[in-house]
Amino acid sequence: MCNVSRMSRGVIVSILALLWAISIGAGSASAASPSMRPDMPPEIQSWRELILDGEEYAKLADAWRAYMKEHPRSAIAHIQLARALRYAQACGYGKADKGMIDERMALIEKAFELDSDCPEALEAIAVSCLTSGKPIVTDDKKAVEYAMRAIALAPGWPVPHLTLWSLSMKQGKIEQGEEHLRNALRSQAFAAPILDFGHNLLVSADPEAIIFTNGDNDTYPPLALQTARGIRDNVLVVNLSLLNLVEYAEAIWSYGFVDDPPFTKAAIRKIHADWKNAAERKGLFAIEVVRALIGKVQDGSWTKPVYFAITVAPPALECCEQTLEIEGILWRVKRERAEAESEETPLVNVAKTLRLFRDDFRMDSATDLAFDWRPEAAATRILRNYPATLRLAATRSAEAGNIEGVRYSLREAIQILDFQGSKDMVRSFVEYWKKLDPENPEIARWQ
Repeated sequence: MCNVSRMSRGVIVSILALLWAISIGAGSASAASPSMRPDMPPEIQSWRELILDGEEYAKLADAWRAYMKEHPRSAIAHIQLARALRYAQACGYGKADKGMIDERMALIEKAFELDSDCPEALEAIAVSCLTSGKPIVTDDKKAVEYAMRAIALAPGWPVPHLTLWSLSMKQGKIEQGEEHLRNALRSQAFAAPILDFGHNLLVSADPEAIIFTNGDNDTYPPLALQTARGIRDNVLVVNLSLLNLVEYAEAIWSYGFVDDPPFTKAAIRKIHADWKNAAERKGLFAIEVVRALIGKVQDGSWTKPVYFAITVAPPALECCEQTLEIEGILWRVKRERAEAESEETPLVNVAKTLRLFRDDFRMDSATDLAFDWRPEAAATRILRNYPATLRLAATRSAEAGNIEGVRYSLREAIQILDFQGSKDMVRSFVEYWKKLDPENPEIARWQ
């Protein structure tokens, strides 16, 4: 991808939005809420598992309201309704106003009042400590107590371990956080396709790199693999959501670069103070930290590799005025600001990307017969980054006259899409292949 300021804004936003829109989820193998019963409405599953549209979440909210009316003392009903409202709002269904947020918080507090031993209520209160709004509990130690109590009550439920990792990082307790990641992995918190996606994120990066990630789904799996399996533990994974917390922003850099971090705690405090006191803020605090790091890349004061996961939302990438280039399933920040050759296609390091797909990526789970590849599954969405990236590699290969690169890229992409039942996308990729490689008889196999 070329410099944002020189490339067509509409083109770049559409490309980034495409990649992000198919990347915001992940799969979880055993994250079902322990208090659910068969007579209840459908569970509001985490976006780590299933992503519905706003209208469907609104319907589920109505179902849980009706259930709660018949069972007013059901703590899990209050938690499920709060989750339905949260996701409906996140999907743009209903007003994003303070009243709805207050209602959700009130539902969580009521759930705890009704049953202080409800694991879901305990975890929801604990995770509120990590929000930028008005949390139910503000004391990190108290939040940890709630999450630990949830684990004691539901030892096989992995979700509190993920919350406890975030709380540990906020407190600067790295070893405790690592133990919770190991426990989450033991509890099968991640489906195989998502765990392998995390592996592939890590191996896409060069040693001593920083990788900015988007949310739970591209953060927890690579971190768990680093901690429990030692895979690419010389790479620092930085979560953009948590980076909005000053405590995390202060602590994370020394975690990866003990002797020579890009920021001291004092530097982070200054960035935060300048951002907080600015007459006109340009974005979230995390974006200001990213801008500061990119500035160091530009002036040469930070020379180690910096990447964004392909899952990172467009606004975070648009703040980067440097050239970005795809390497595997990462965007690499380049020091130079040279204009790309094409305004239609991002820059792609084709040789490295195809080598990663051939030799280093774990891809078997992308065609796992046992996995539920329905369109709403978050794993289905996040794995669409593979064919999307391969299509970009095919375009760049065609421009370079590399017909074998075109064939490998599109063959692999179509096989994944076909296995997962994405017939419309298969047809689109086949038509594209015909334009680039019209004489290839192999294309007939997919028609």
